[in-house]
Amino acid sequence: MKQLIQQIAQDHLWNQWVAANSAGGPTLDAGCISKKAGCISKKAGCISKKAGCISKKAGCISKKAGCIS
Repeated sequence: MKQLIQQIAQDHLWNQWVAANSAGGPTLDAGCISKKAGCISKKAGCISKKAGCISKKAGCISKKAGCIS
């Protein structure tokens, strides 16, 4: 049960992250991804700005070590 709750919580966070960063406009400004193509914002709690962590291909995130897969 504990694992199920953790999975649901994680999915909920990712769904919010995707929604906030996919909508564009004011919603994008409130999210974690910067307006500059392929970049990540410095906003606390967001994905690291480490170079190479985000793929430039739309909708993809790099599998590079230390990045989100």
